[in-house]
Amino acid sequence: MSAAVESWPGPVLEDLQRVAGGRADIVAMEAGSWAGVYEDENTLTLARALLEIPGAPDWVKLGQERRAAGRHSTEGFAR
Repeated sequence: MSAAVESWPGPVLEDLQRVAGGRADIVAMEAGSWAGVYEDENTLTLARALLEIPGAPDWVKLGQERRAAGRHSTEGFAR
């Protein structure tokens, strides 16, 4: 694996922190729940990096529950 690929989550994590404007609780909730929903063999590097954010692992279960809930739609509710 190239050094660029190995180091790419760093800038993503830094940008998340910047966008959150100091709200570490929001970053932790979003990162952990994202990892819970989307973690698979294709997103493993990013998911593991997100779970390094303090508090993020506490939110994984919520993401897993959301994934298990399936697709939500209004399909079939015709007027």
